[in-house]
Amino acid sequence: MSNELEERLDAIFQAVRDFAQDRVAELVRRGGGEVDRAELVGLLPESVLRAVPEDRWTELDLGPTATIEARLAGRGPTTPS
Repeated sequence: MSNELEERLDAIFQAVRDFAQDRVAELVRRGGGEVDRAELVGLLPESVLRAVPEDRWTELDLGPTATIEARLAGRGPTTPS
């Protein structure tokens, strides 16, 4: 995959994730609730992680071990066999 294409896909992923998280939190607040955090299902590219402000990582269930690169390098969580 070309670097330009990867950057565009990363930007799209980030925008969709931010919109979804913020929209869900808004709807929950309207209903009188509060979202403490989200859960990432799967992995994300390291470039996307770097684009997310670190102060939102806990809220969005992100971190250095949640990346594709960390999994490939053996630093991320593994699936039980």
